[in-house]
Amino acid sequence: MYGRWNWRGLVAYFGGFTAMIPFFSTGIYRGPVAEALGGADIAMLVGLPVSTVIYLIACRSLARSTSRRKFAWSRLRTRVSIRTPERLWLVAGTRFANYRLSLAA
Repeated sequence: MYGRWNWRGLVAYFGGFTAMIPFFSTGIYRGPVAEALGGADIAMLVGLPVSTVIYLIACRSLARSTSRRKFAWSRLRTRVSIRTPERLWLVAGTRFANYRLSLAA
């Protein structure tokens, strides 16, 4: 987790920052929308929702892959035969072998 870069967060950050540029009103730069609003700096009111939307769209693939893994795991658990000890099943759910349990005396 630490020491790595989250590309979804970086894309959302830079997308929001880019959307804020026309709304900037600073001593160095005044954007065209800020100029039309008489110098009002509403950049954060625009940048935060834009960043949020970009981040949520980017994280949709993450939620899908997590739910797919959970669904696959639940299907795997139902396919593994636990009740019949003479059958062994592979992780993929195919029959590996048919063993009979016998105790040698």
